[in-house]
Amino acid sequence: MAKPVLIYSQKFTPRLEYVLDFVFNSVLGLPYKKTEIINNPDKSVPLINYSDKEVPGSFFIFPAGLVYESGIKNLKPNLSDWEGIPVLFPTTNNADIPFDVFSAVFYLLSRYEEYLPFNQDSFSRFEAGRSFAKQNHFLNKPVVDLWILKLKDQLLKRFPNLKFAERKFKHIHTVDIDQAWAYKHKGIFRNFGRLAKALFQFNFKEIKTMIRVLNNLEPDPFFNFEYLQTQEKKFNYRSIYFFLLGNYTKPDTNISYRNKYFRDLIKTIAGYAEVGIHPSFHSNNKQYLLKSEIARLEEIINIQVHKSRQHYLMVRLPLTYINLIKHGIIQDFSLGFAQLPGFRAGTCTPFKFYNLISEETSGLELVPFQVMDVTLQKYMNLNPEQAIKIIKDLVDEIKRVNGTFVSLWHNESLSDSGNWKGWRKVHEEMLKHIYG
Repeated sequence: MAKPVLIYSQKFTPRLEYVLDFVFNSVLGLPYKKTEIINNPDKSVPLINYSDKEVPGSFFIFPAGLVYESGIKNLKPNLSDWEGIPVLFPTTNNADIPFDVFSAVFYLLSRYEEYLPFNQDSFSRFEAGRSFAKQNHFLNKPVVDLWILKLKDQLLKRFPNLKFAERKFKHIHTVDIDQAWAYKHKGIFRNFGRLAKALFQFNFKEIKTMIRVLNNLEPDPFFNFEYLQTQEKKFNYRSIYFFLLGNYTKPDTNISYRNKYFRDLIKTIAGYAEVGIHPSFHSNNKQYLLKSEIARLEEIINIQVHKSRQHYLMVRLPLTYINLIKHGIIQDFSLGFAQLPGFRAGTCTPFKFYNLISEETSGLELVPFQVMDVTLQKYMNLNPEQAIKIIKDLVDEIKRVNGTFVSLWHNESLSDSGNWKGWRKVHEEMLKHIYG
C-alpha cells in the first residue's frame, strides 16, 4: 500500500475536507492523513503545508481563504497563468505552487457562482456565457484536472517516492429519450395537429413521411434503438438511457408511460443497458411529480432507479440536487451547459455534490457531460464536419488527463433525416475517435 502524505492545516473545515477527498482520493489515488499540530515534523513523512506559515522541508501551499469560510458572498476570483494554464486565487508568497489549488478546485466544483443572483435564460437556467470559465476563455479546458496533475508533478519533484494510483480514460455514452417516436403511438389528435402544422408550412416532405410511417411503409425516424445497439456491440460499450415519463405538458411531450409499446421499449432496453429517469421540466418545482415519475419507471422495469438527467438540463442549486437525493437518486448526469460544450465545473472527473447552504458533502455523485448533440446543431448552428472537430478536440483534452468523457445524444438526432441529416456520421466519427 502507498505511504500516505501528511497534510497540515491550522483547521479542517467541511469545505477543505471535501476538496482533499476529491484531489487525493478521486483524482490522484494518494492516501493522506490530516494534522493540526506540526511542532516537530517527521522528516521521513512527506508533508504538505497548507497554512500561512512556512514549515521547513514541507511542500508549501498558501491558502487564499475560501475553504476556511462558510456562507456565500459576492465573490469573483482573481485569475493568473501558470505555465500556460489559467489558475484561480493566485498567491505571491514563497509557496511551491503559485495559487491556492484547494480554493480554486472548491470554487469550480461547488458551482459557487451559480448560488449568486443571475439573469436566467428562457428555461430558468444558468447560461454558459455567464460562467466565469467562459468569460475567461477556459470553458473548453478541464482546468481542475490539469491543476491537480500539475500538483502531482510538483509533489514528485519534492517527494520522488510518492506512489499514485493510475488513472484511465473512460467514455460514458448517454441517450435522452424525450420522444421515442416521431409519429407512431401518439394518437389521432396529436398526429392531426402535426399534419395541420405541416400543411400550413407547406412542408409536403414531412406530410409524405408521416403518411408512410403511419402506414408502416417506412420506419419511424426517431425509432433508432436498433442502430444504437448495433453501435454498442461494434465498439463494445454500454449506454445509459434516460426516459422522460412526465405528464404531457409543454415542454414535456413524450407519449404516455401507460402506452404498451412505450413500456415494452423501456423493458427491452433495460434488459441490455442501464436506464435512468429523465425528470420532466415541471418536476423541478414540484417534488410530487419527481416522485411519481421515478415510481413509474421503477414499476415498468421492476428495478430501483438511482440515475437521472434533468430534462432541458434544468439545474437550480441547490434545490434540484436536494430533491433528487430525497427521492433516492445517487448519480446525476445533468451537469453541463446547453448553450456550449465544455466543462461546466472545470473537471471531467465525477464528484460529490457539495451543498453550499448546509455546508456539507452529499452522497449524490455528479457526472459532468461535455458535449450534447443539440448544443452543436441548434445552439451553435454547426454543420456535421464542424461538430466532429469540436468533439474530437474535447475527447483529446480529456484523454490528456485520463478523465471521463460523457457524451449526450438523443434518439431523434440519429435519424439521419430532416435537421439531423448527416449527424449519424458525427456520432460514428466520435466513436471511432474514442475506440479506434
